[in-house]
Amino acid sequence: MATLPNLNFSFALSKSLKVFLFEKRQKRFTFDKDNYYVDLIFYNRLLQCQVLIDLKIDKLTHQDLGQMQMYVNYYDRYIKQESGTRSELVVLVEIQNGNLN
Repeated sequence: MATLPNLNFSFALSKSLKVFLFEKRQKRFTFDKDNYYVDLIFYNRLLQCQVLIDLKIDKLTHQDLGQMQMYVNYYDRYIKQESGTRSELVVLVEIQNGNLN
């Protein structure tokens, strides 16, 4: 996973989309002594759920999608409140020359 630059992006996103509340950036999950990081976590006030966002600058693979699904499952099982609805997953992928990178 790529490291994130200074995230003025997250502030702009949370300001422009008033239904989202910024919660965390670079949230660490530990599985079998290995650390993994989800790039951004927002709370959606309309859906009343957390939205986990992964920013991809490399080619998107099935492994990436599986890893993000692992994050969502872990978040729902161990972190979110019992009364909350299921977390959502968003993957933002860079587009170059009209193609997904």
